[in-house]
Amino acid sequence: MSLVIVDVIGLALIQDQGRRGFYDIGVTVGGAMDMEAHNMANSLLKNGLQAATVELSLASAKFRATKPMQLCICGAESALTVNGKQQKLWQTFLVGKGDIVEIGTPLNGCRSYLAVAGGFDTPEVFGSRSIVVREKLGGYNGGPLKNGEELITKASHQGFSCSIENRRCHDDYIPEYSKELILRVVLGYQHRSFSEVQKRIFFSSGYEVSAHSDRMGYRLSGQAITCDNYALASEGICFGAIQVPADGQPIVLMRDRQTIGGYPKIGAVLSIDMAKLSQATPGCKVSFQPITVEESHNALHLYAARLERSIKAIKTL
Repeated sequence: MSLVIVDVIGLALIQDQGRRGFYDIGVTVGGAMDMEAHNMANSLLKNGLQAATVELSLASAKFRATKPMQLCICGAESALTVNGKQQKLWQTFLVGKGDIVEIGTPLNGCRSYLAVAGGFDTPEVFGSRSIVVREKLGGYNGGPLKNGEELITKASHQGFSCSIENRRCHDDYIPEYSKELILRVVLGYQHRSFSEVQKRIFFSSGYEVSAHSDRMGYRLSGQAITCDNYALASEGICFGAIQVPADGQPIVLMRDRQTIGGYPKIGAVLSIDMAKLSQATPGCKVSFQPITVEESHNALHLYAARLERSIKAIKTL
């Protein structure tokens, strides 16, 4: 049981929740950029959250099913059809042998996640199927998915019945991808290298997502800020860290970030806000809001409760 890639235009990668525990040998975490959409696609199919999906970034794609299977696509607003008939996003659907599934270029948002019942059974590297192109890890060749490649599903080895009921995410939990984002930031210890004036400038200014943004980092353009000390020792970099290089233009580090770096970091974007940023396209407006560690903990607890409610609210069709 598999999906054959008939045609893909843009970046298509196998992603899961990433590989952890290898920072000491320079291997980054990787994983789905919009973990919220990835997790919901798997939850709708009753997969484990670590099950691999296909992440499409500003891409369109066409797949052919070799056997009956159940699919789901969550994430960016895109046209979705099966044999030319429109289907809904954030909802599971059945396809038969030979059926053609087409996903259009995003109309709103940036990334879509195609999940299959059981998950995709591509090779694991360091305990993850995620593809990190820079490090040539994951997938079949360490690179983007290509036309003609066949994505085997784990259901091929587990058995599968087309009588599985279809399920839909409740409308209240389907995100809207905005062109204007407010990202919450926890200051890091290096914020002391920025004067109070520079911090006020940073948190009161608006920035735009640059076209030079990718899975490694989102480069922003806008009001430059300066740091009092650029002679810093390299250290480990967390997800969402905001680096400020010499040109003063912030860079928010994403899933495929380098493991260490020496640019000054004013703080880090709250992890649960990173899904919103990962759906931002060039030209989107971004501003930052400082919060305390205690406020970040409260936000994470509220998010966990909301995630639990979203799973319970899944509707059977």
